[in-house]
Amino acid sequence: MKIKPLILVIFIALTGCNEAQIQQSDNISSEKIINLINLNNEVVFVNRQIEGNLDFTKIDNIFTNTPALAIANVNSSLTFIECTFTDSIIGFYPDSTFAYLTSFNMPITFIKCKFEKDVNFRQSIFNSSVMFAQCEFNGEVHFEGSVFYGNVTDFKETTYNKLAKFTNASFYGSANFMNAQFNDRVEFNNCFFNRNATFSASNFVKSANFGNIEVRGYFKANYAIFSEKGYFDNCYFGNITDFVRITSKANFIFTNNSFFHNTNFNEAYFDGNINFSNNTFFKNDNKFDDFSTTDSCNIIFDNNNTLILDQLQIDISKTND
Repeated sequence: MKIKPLILVIFIALTGCNEAQIQQSDNISSEKIINLINLNNEVVFVNRQIEGNLDFTKIDNIFTNTPALAIANVNSSLTFIECTFTDSIIGFYPDSTFAYLTSFNMPITFIKCKFEKDVNFRQSIFNSSVMFAQCEFNGEVHFEGSVFYGNVTDFKETTYNKLAKFTNASFYGSANFMNAQFNDRVEFNNCFFNRNATFSASNFVKSANFGNIEVRGYFKANYAIFSEKGYFDNCYFGNITDFVRITSKANFIFTNNSFFHNTNFNEAYFDGNINFSNNTFFKNDNKFDDFSTTDSCNIIFDNNNTLILDQLQIDISKTND
């Protein structure tokens, strides 16, 4: 897998790296990356195979925050383009004495990379931009409790082949999961999105849990496909919510949610049971044109704000009292 020369030239120009800094051939050990971080050097690798567990909790710059918590501070920017990681990525490690987590204080960028084993950034702190664009994860992915402070967190066009967990993560900038492919269960429950959260055209093959999320910017899931259960319960949507042309092929739970701005379900299609109960809509410009279901679909609308029932274009005979 060779990166095109033009792309490499552009990348060098944008980052200010000289060509000698761009590592392009042969396999390297994860220890080399850790050594570069210990020297506070910029890390840039292109088209490389990274071998061995890349364990950020093993760097020299460890700060003991509490008697039970130690933080590894990564002060180098990290850039990997079209690289393959053959072993695990570790940013969180608990032992009998401490829990070790990692704080990334510079931008981290992974473009078109492949991760063959588990990626564990649980409770990691990202103080700058984060990009995992067009990457493929073949092991489990863990970002539970992670905090993203950068203006942009970019996971667009990523593929997750096993469990992906973002439970309790906080995104203070925009979060982009557009065109993501989730081939196993995914959990975003209890996430906080301070700005826009984009899941447009994403494909959820197994269950997708968005329970108890708080979104202060736009929430976009237009054209998304939910093949198994989609779960949105007790959510707070503070701005425009876009579910235009979503497809749900199984049960869809949409209960106890609060919508403080316009909501759009135009041309949404449901092929499984739907529970739209106990939702509150605070704006009257909510769109449900051409909202459609199959004959076998069972719909429950209980205790919703009256705005939703007045505007839904569905066969009310299918609605349970």
